[in-house]
Amino acid sequence: MSTNTCLRCQTELLPNARFCSCCAFQAKYDAQPAVTGSEWTANATEFAVRIRPENLKAWFSKGLNVDESQTGLLFESGRFAHELTSGRQKLESLPDRIRSFITGEKASAVLIRKGLFPLSVLGKGLTPEGDEVSFDCEVGLQIGDRNTFYINMMQSADQVTAGDLMLKFGSVVRQAVFSVIGRCNSAELLNVHPELQQRMVDAVADAIEP
Repeated sequence: MSTNTCLRCQTELLPNARFCSCCAFQAKYDAQPAVTGSEWTANATEFAVRIRPENLKAWFSKGLNVDESQTGLLFESGRFAHELTSGRQKLESLPDRIRSFITGEKASAVLIRKGLFPLSVLGKGLTPEGDEVSFDCEVGLQIGDRNTFYINMMQSADQVTAGDLMLKFGSVVRQAVFSVIGRCNSAELLNVHPELQQRMVDAVADAIEP
C-alpha cells in the first residue's frame, strides 16, 4: 500500500519512498503476512492478518499456532464460525481440502493483536486568533466488535497495517482534535491543563468509536 502523502504527518512523499522523509512513517508495506511454518510472526506495523491454508506448509493436516498475544477467529466461506483458542489449531485437513475443492467453500483464520495498538497522528490547526498550532496525538486502538472490524477492515483484505489504520482513522482524529483547538485561545494551548487535555481525549474517543 502507498499514497502520495504521508498518512501520519501529511508531508508529500518522494517517488517510490518506503518511509516518510519527515517523520519516518512507513509508506509501503509487504503484500503478504509473514507466516513461518505454522505461526504468524507479526512485525511492528501489522495489526491483523488473514491466514489461508495455502499460507501454511503441510500436506495431510494444516495447523496454525495462535499465540497468547493474538486473538484468532475462524471464518468459513466468509462467515464467522468461532473463536480460536491459544495453541495449535487445525485449519485444514486432507478431507477438508477435498470437500472445499468440490463445494468451493474455504476456511481462513484472522489473527488480531491483543491489547492497544499505538498510532501517532500529527496535525496542525488554527486558534480563533489565527495562530497555527502543531500537535502529536497518541491513540491506542483496540478491537471492540469483531464482526464490525471484519466487515469494515478485512472483508476483502489479507492484512491490516498501521498504514490502513492511519488511512481510516487519521483524518477522524485530526478533525476531533481540531474541534477542540478551534474553541481555545492561544494562551490556553501554550499551557494545556488537564481539563483541556481530557476534552481532547474524549473528542478522539467519541470520533473513533465504531
